[in-house]
Amino acid sequence: MQVIESTFLGGDGIVLFRRSWLPEGAAKGAIALVHGYAEHSGRYAWFGQQLTAAGYALHAYDLRGHGQSPGPRTLVRSMNEHLDDLGHFLATVRAESSGLRVYLMGHSMGGGIATLYTVSRGPELPGLILSGPAVGRIRYPARLMVNLIGLFGRIRPGAGVRVLPADGVSRDPEVVTAYVADPLVYRGKMPAGL
Repeated sequence: MQVIESTFLGGDGIVLFRRSWLPEGAAKGAIALVHGYAEHSGRYAWFGQQLTAAGYALHAYDLRGHGQSPGPRTLVRSMNEHLDDLGHFLATVRAESSGLRVYLMGHSMGGGIATLYTVSRGPELPGLILSGPAVGRIRYPARLMVNLIGLFGRIRPGAGVRVLPADGVSRDPEVVTAYVADPLVYRGKMPAGL
């Protein structure tokens, strides 16, 4: 397996960090991965090892404001920023993949981004893979709270709302410990603008 770290240009010219896990021989296909809230591409190293052992390449990037990518930590000014970045990332992966089938995968918030990208931008994909995607309808009374936080987020986008509990990331205590100890994982309060 070969691991490559590099950068690519996002939708508005922002330079975003990325990682690729490549098999030793010719790849059977490639997966472009969008990670979840507050984490980064490096948290998928084990997944990259499993995929490369099966002959697939994994490409992942740090969302703006996450991991080694610049920007206010985890703040989303507009979902279009993430959708544009993902479009540029997919184009980059396709150009590097020599005609291989490139699947799109998203985990948690990344699953929401990948789903929204697929339904709103209509890319040609051989498949969409979702892992615990942040999608679904919000029912009342939670909808009222989301609307109030959304209004607050427009007024004070950087204001902290709540901290994502680390033990919600996994039932495996070792994974939770690694998550908490990882300096690239954002452990502050979610910004209201998210």
